[in-house]
Amino acid sequence: NVIDLKEFDQHSNLKKEIIDKNNEDIIVVCVANLLKVKRLERFIYAIAKVKKENNRIKGLIIGEGPERSFLEQILNDLNLGTDSLILLGKKTNIPDILSQSNILILTSENEGFPNAIMEGMSAKLPVISTPAGDAKYLVQNGKTGFLVEKENTTKMAETIIKLANDLDLRERFGEAGRIVIEENYSYKDLSINLIKLYTK
Repeated sequence: NVIDLKEFDQHSNLKKEIIDKNNEDIIVVCVANLLKVKRLERFIYAIAKVKKENNRIKGLIIGEGPERSFLEQILNDLNLGTDSLILLGKKTNIPDILSQSNILILTSENEGFPNAIMEGMSAKLPVISTPAGDAKYLVQNGKTGFLVEKENTTKMAETIIKLANDLDLRERFGEAGRIVIEENYSYKDLSINLIKLYTK
């Protein structure tokens, strides 16, 4: 998989006010279809734990699907309102939203090659992810983000807080992630990489 960074950057530079937030909020965003395999309830449980420690952190889920009512019920059971986590629904302006966020998270049980992570790294976001599918290869643990075991929502919450409290770490991981995308997953280098692959 590759990403057209030129087009991505053009859209992310639109800077529309999509997220209703003040400058002190830390937005943790998840981009996923609302499917059971994405295990988005893990994100909700992590945010519930995070809010006890840092009220500035807010969750955002972009996507639509059959699990929406299930997720809404969990939010209701945990008394989490829109000041804690928003189910934003399906959006087409993903680069815009990512450019206004601070951390990207992926909570899936299974994955192929997660485009959401690639887009997050393109937007210079540090990534927190389960080691699902190729996510464990794309996210360089301790360099571009953190890998967290799938059911460990406590560790997921602790990692969110760690990144939220450390701007320098977020920026360092974000820059490193962007370099990984530029050097390995950029659309402009696709033909060169394919030739290298078939001539080995």
